[in-house]
Amino acid sequence: MLVLVVVVVVVVVVVVVVVIVIAAATKKFMAVSEEETALVEVLDNVVVQVLEAVVIVFVVVVVVVVVVVVVVVVVVE
Repeated sequence: MLVLVVVVVVVVVVVVVVVIVIAAATKKFMAVSEEETALVEVLDNVVVQVLEAVVIVFVVVVVVVVVVVVVVVVVVE
């Protein structure tokens, strides 16, 4: 059961790092194309907001999963 907890934590950390890297790369890519039209700027803002929303939802889900796993482990053992 402890192994399961360790695996879950490792997977969560890896996914969080991947999400952060993708978000950073996307923002960097957007910074390059920033000197175009106002439409592009609006699209950039929308994409950034969507990314932030996805990250927030993901963090909430991760926290819930970790809490549930910890509770299950404590109850089982």
